[in-house]
Amino acid sequence: MSSIAIAVLVFVLMFAAALVGMAARAALPEHHVADASKDTVARAAGLVVTLTALVLGFMVGSAKSYYDEVQDKLKRIAADAVVLDRSLARLGPESSEAREVLRQTMGSATRTIWPDHATQMPALPTGRPVEGMERLQDLVHALPANDDTQRAIRDRALQSAVRCMSAKTTSCRASPKRASNRPWCASKITFSPVMSCRW
Repeated sequence: MSSIAIAVLVFVLMFAAALVGMAARAALPEHHVADASKDTVARAAGLVVTLTALVLGFMVGSAKSYYDEVQDKLKRIAADAVVLDRSLARLGPESSEAREVLRQTMGSATRTIWPDHATQMPALPTGRPVEGMERLQDLVHALPANDDTQRAIRDRALQSAVRCMSAKTTSCRASPKRASNRPWCASKITFSPVMSCRW
């Protein structure tokens, strides 16, 4: 049932309850509609409203915290992917295969998190994004390093790959149904640096 249907149903039920209350008021004994009874009912209704507001506040706060946590994690993945790609680019043409695997892994991860939204990034031919990151680490580790500068760049690329893999492992465990309900604007904010980067 959609949220609009639920809202309409709640409105109809509340309106019907109000009509029933108005019709039943005439049949109530006099002491039930006295000022003291009205005050008691008003206080009870206020208590129920306060508790309901507290519960809704806790629910909204929990949902917002979860959303912010996932968004921050995806932003870190995107930033690490950009740093990793630029580090691989500095290692020369030998890193072309690793950069292509990086693109495919990010594309597969995007499709896993948001299965209902299209992306221009390529996908892995086979396997999961985590397996793509494992292959990427092997490719980066096998890249030649002729001097200290290249070794430092390769080590930094390996560190970025490890951070991407550790964050991606937890992010991609969320079910596609739950992840697909996240606003699409979050995905555009998160992965826009990766998609706009010159691979």
